[in-house]
Amino acid sequence: MADEQQRGSSGKQDIDTFLQQTQAGGDVKSQVAHHVTLIKLKESSDPDKIKSLQSLIVLTFIFDKGQWKGIIRECGIVESVSSLMLETANPNIRTLCGAVLQIVQQIGTEVGEVVDWQTLLQPLIQLLFNQDEEISEIGKRQLLKAVGMKPEALKGLVDLFDQTAEVLDSEYPPSTTPTNTVTHKFPQIVLLNILQVVHMLLVNREESSRRSLNLLRVCSRVKEYELPRPIKNIIGAILLILQNDNEQNNQDYYQRQYIETNRRISQLENNLRIAESAQRQAEEAARLAEHRAQIAEEQKNDIELNMRAVAEQNRIRDDQLLRLQQENAQRLRQNERLPLLSLEEEQRYHLYCELTNQIMTDPVSVDGHYYERAELIIHIREFGLHPATYEMIQIRDIQEEPQLKEWIARYLRDNPQRRPVHIPGIALLTAQEETRQHFICELTNQIMTDPVSLDGQHYFERAELVKHIEEQGISPVTYEAVSINDIKEEPELKAKIQRYLRDNPQRRPVHIPRIALLTAQEETRQHFICELTNQIMTDPVSLDGQHYFERAQLVRFIEEQGISPVTYEAVSINDIKEEPELKARIQRYLRDNPQRRLHQVPNQHREVPPNNPAPPRAANGIPCDICGRQIPFSGFMDHMVEHQRVNIERGIGRMGSGNNMNEEQIKRLPHFKYKAKGGEEDQCVICLTAFKDGDEVLALNCLHKFHPACITPWILQKHTCPICKT
Repeated sequence: MADEQQRGSSGKQDIDTFLQQTQAGGDVKSQVAHHVTLIKLKESSDPDKIKSLQSLIVLTFIFDKGQWKGIIRECGIVESVSSLMLETANPNIRTLCGAVLQIVQQIGTEVGEVVDWQTLLQPLIQLLFNQDEEISEIGKRQLLKAVGMKPEALKGLVDLFDQTAEVLDSEYPPSTTPTNTVTHKFPQIVLLNILQVVHMLLVNREESSRRSLNLLRVCSRVKEYELPRPIKNIIGAILLILQNDNEQNNQDYYQRQYIETNRRISQLENNLRIAESAQRQAEEAARLAEHRAQIAEEQKNDIELNMRAVAEQNRIRDDQLLRLQQENAQRLRQNERLPLLSLEEEQRYHLYCELTNQIMTDPVSVDGHYYERAELIIHIREFGLHPATYEMIQIRDIQEEPQLKEWIARYLRDNPQRRPVHIPGIALLTAQEETRQHFICELTNQIMTDPVSLDGQHYFERAELVKHIEEQGISPVTYEAVSINDIKEEPELKAKIQRYLRDNPQRRPVHIPRIALLTAQEETRQHFICELTNQIMTDPVSLDGQHYFERAQLVRFIEEQGISPVTYEAVSINDIKEEPELKARIQRYLRDNPQRRLHQVPNQHREVPPNNPAPPRAANGIPCDICGRQIPFSGFMDHMVEHQRVNIERGIGRMGSGNNMNEEQIKRLPHFKYKAKGGEEDQCVICLTAFKDGDEVLALNCLHKFHPACITPWILQKHTCPICKT
C-alpha cells in the first residue's frame, strides 16, 4: 500500500515536472510541431514515440482553445498521429494515438461551444456493453446519472437503439426459433443493463423514432424466446413504448399523406380547369377563323358580281360615249355650226372645270378628271393632292387635251354667250369678317386650310381637331365624348377658304420649307418604314402607337396569323389605330421627295361627307353609290374594288352618300341572283327565310344581304343596316 502511494506520488511529481518543463519550453504551437516531427521520423524508437505522444496529450490541455484551428491546420498533428496509428504494431502507441485524436476532436467541439455528447458518452456506452457484469453495471449507472444531470446528453445516445438491436440479433439470431437452445455471448445481467438504459431513453421521449424502428422489429421477435422474467418485462415495456410511438408516427404520416394528396388533387383540378379553358378558347378561335373565312368568301363572290355588273355598265357607257364622239367628229369634219348645249350636255362633254364649275378655255386632265390648267396648277402647288382622289400628284402628271380644247374653242366661237364670265377676286377681309365667314380655327385662332367640324356650326383645322380628340377624347365645344369618326367634312367652306387664300396670298399660312431627302436610318427613326415590309408607307397604322405598319400589310398579317407582329398576342382588325399625323407627315415627305414614292401607291379615296352636295359629275363616268362621285369608265372597277377593300379592312360600310337613302338610291344598290355555297344556306335576318338558289338578293355596302322587298322599307324607316347598324 505504501509502495502504491509512493508510485502515485512519484507519478504526480513527474507530471508536474513535465508540465513545468513544457510551459518553460516556450510557444505551445512550436512544441506541438516539434513532437509531430519526432513521431514522423522513421529513426525514432517506440519509447521516443510514446514519450512524444504523452507530451502531445499534455500539450493539448495547455494551449489556448483559440489556437486550436491554427494547430490543426498548420502543425499536421492529425495527419501524423492517424498515420502512426495505422502503421504501428505496438498496442500502446495505437492506444495513445487514439487518445490524442479523441482529445483533439473533443477540444474542437468545445471551441464552437457545442458539446459533442455522442463522443463524450461513447466510452460509457462501451462500458455498458462490456461482457463483465460489474463493468457493465458501472457503465449503466454512469449513463443514468449523466442523463439525470444533463438531459441534453440524451442526444448522444441515439445510436444506442441500433447497437442494442445488433446485440439482441447476435444473442437471438433470426435463424433460430424460440424453442431452440441458444448460446449467449453476453451475460443476462449485461443484457438487462442495456435494456434498462434503452427503456430510460424511450421514457424521456427523445426524438429517435427512425432509429427505434429496427429495435422495435428485433424486440418483437426476441420476445417470443424463453427469457428471464426481468429481461422479458423490460422488453415488454420497451415494446409498449415503441408501438405507441409507431402508431403516433403512422397517424402523423397518414395525416401528412392525406394533406399532400388533397393538395395534389386540387392542383390537378386547377390544371384541368386551365386546360379546359384553353381548349374552349382554341375552339372559339377556330370557329371565329372559319366564320371569317366564310365572310371573306362571300365578300369575294359579291365583289365578282359587282365587277361583272360594273363591266356591263362600262360597256354600255363606252358604246354611248363612242357614238357621241363619232357624232362630234362628224360635225367637226362637216364644219357645221355647233348648237348651244344644255347644262347636262355641257357636263357630259367635259366643258366644265371640276374645281371652279365654270366652262374651260384651256382644259387639261388628271386620271380622267378635267380642269382649267391655271386652276389645277394653283391647286397642286398649294396642296400637292389630286382634287378628286386626294392622292399625291405633281404638275408633270397633268395631261394635255388638245381635241377637247379645240372642240371647246369652236363651241365658244359658235356660242359666244357661253364664254366664261370673269369672276372678281375676293377682297381682303378684316379679322372680324374672317371669323364671321368661319375662316378661323376655333382652337388655334389661325386661318384654316383644311376645315372640318363636329356639328356644322363650329369649325376647326383638321390636324388640330384630331390632335385635341386624341389627347382629350371630348368635343372642344360641348365637352362631350367624341371620336375621330365624328369629324365631318366641310368641302364648301374648304373651297371658299382656298379661293380666298388664292386671291389674298398675304393671308396664307407661313410657308413651310420642303423636307430634305432622308437616309434609310433617318426614315426608320421617323417611322416612315413599315416594320413588316421594310418599305416606305403611304397609309400608316399601328396597334400600340409605337410600331407602325402599312394598313394593307397589317390587315393581311392579322387575318392570316391572328396575332400582333410585335408582342405575338392575339389581336383583331378592330385593334388597329389610325395615325393621321404620321400619314400627313409621310405624304408631305413623299410630295417633297418624289423619287421616294413607290411605283404603285394604293388609292386612298375619301368618301363624300353626309348632307353635302356631290362634286361635279363627268359626262363619261359612272355614279358611285358609295361615295357619290362620278367615276370615269376606265377607273370604275378599281374604284369599286378599293371601296370593298376599305370595307373589308376596316369592318365598316356606308349606305350611299348619306344614311338617309331614298328608294331610288336603294334600287341602285347591287342586286344579284343568290347561289348557295358548299351546301350552306344564308337567311334574310328580317323575314328569317333562308335564301334559295335563284332568289334576288340586295347587298348593302357593308356586304350584308337581304331580300329587296324586306330591306327597302327597313332602310327607308331605320336608315341603318339591321345587322351592323352602319
